[in-house]
Amino acid sequence: MSRGKYYHPEIERMSRKEIRQLQNERLRWQIRRCLAKSEFYREKFRKAG
Repeated sequence: MSRGKYYHPEIERMSRKEIRQLQNERLRWQIRRCLAKSEFYREKFRKAG
């Protein structure tokens, strides 16, 4: 098995619950980043409510 930059054993060994938690954390981080750095997405989110 390749151990390149896309191989993350700590993530690949997680339970479904842990993966879901990680995904939620990363999604929340991305949304906060978009709101902080992008007028385009601030406006999109504002219109969406």
